[in-house]
Amino acid sequence: MIQEDPLPFKTVFAWCFIILSGLIAAYIAFLSLISVWVGFTHIYRSGSWVPILIGIVLLTIVLWLYFRLSRTILRLSNRKEEGIINSIS
Repeated sequence: MIQEDPLPFKTVFAWCFIILSGLIAAYIAFLSLISVWVGFTHIYRSGSWVPILIGIVLLTIVLWLYFRLSRTILRLSNRKEEGIINSIS
């Protein structure tokens, strides 16, 4: 019997990678939210804007990278391979 999908585990590995990268992104997002919280709790001190700014910038970058990476991996895992010659070039 010939399977239609040449790499049946490709989507499984793609989803595992997306879940793993989601856990890492959630951890970094948690740290950035803690940074923002620390900045707001110490608002009376000079320089309290630095953890707020860094937390917001880090959260934005991490979420943007995660969604771009997830979309790219899903698009590549759903693509059908025409043959080995087309996949090399």
